[in-house]
Amino acid sequence: MSRPPRMRPTFELPLGVRGPSQDAVLDGLRVVMSRDPAGIGGVVFRRTAVLWLTRERRRFYSPCLHVHFGSRPDGERTLLGRFAPHPNVWTGFMAGYGVLSMVALLSIVYAYVQWSLGHAPWAALGFPAALALMGFEYGAAFIGQGLGAEQMYTLRRLLDEVLEGGERGTASDAPSPPPTNAP
Repeated sequence: MSRPPRMRPTFELPLGVRGPSQDAVLDGLRVVMSRDPAGIGGVVFRRTAVLWLTRERRRFYSPCLHVHFGSRPDGERTLLGRFAPHPNVWTGFMAGYGVLSMVALLSIVYAYVQWSLGHAPWAALGFPAALALMGFEYGAAFIGQGLGAEQMYTLRRLLDEVLEGGERGTASDAPSPPPTNAP
């Protein structure tokens, strides 16, 4: 059974007792990004890292991979990865939701004023229009995920290689996309 699509795809990897340490993974990410395999850039902090495609390869739908380290209640170390749009795109989405929310609210208020004055509340049409545009914007996130699927695979494969200790780090070693079912 397939899982429904998520707005921000997330995965959790148990690192176990024998798995690589947090510092080893973050150092590995620093090394691999400094070699710039497949145009991967990013920032590494003390407990987290953010990976993205360099400007030359980035498109408006290109994802970022946020990597966080933590532990479960039983003490097992984990790595949490979350794909999200680039911060510029994410800010645009939130601004769009904010503007459309204000349009919906103002159209309802203006329609109420029209109704209370005995006029036809035609401004109420702005409310369903704003909701429809919000739905379109929500759906656009999934379209972007579909367009950026290969890039999501590239970022995840880079992380997997670092976790396995195989920091290859050359552009010719960029992982190929997953096979498709096309004939």
